[in-house]
Amino acid sequence: MTPGEDCGAIALIEFHQKVLSEADGPRSHFYPSSSEYARQAIKEHGIFMGIILGCDRLMRENGDTGIYPLVELKSGVVLKKDPIPK
Repeated sequence: MTPGEDCGAIALIEFHQKVLSEADGPRSHFYPSSSEYARQAIKEHGIFMGIILGCDRLMRENGDTGIYPLVELKSGVVLKKDPIPK
């Protein structure tokens, strides 16, 4: 897969976002959410590197603010900002 090319992984992530997350509620401590980060990473960097970046993000998923800048959403929720690398 090349960057920008759609694949089954994108469909699985979108199913998770639209069905599972809607039923279970948001749990990510990051903005964008870890599933959205993985979706964007796959679209931008291709399936192999996108999955690596997505897994790396999941391994950093916790409530510690650490070194990340914080962003406050309109809802008042404060999350860690971590966009995908270019």
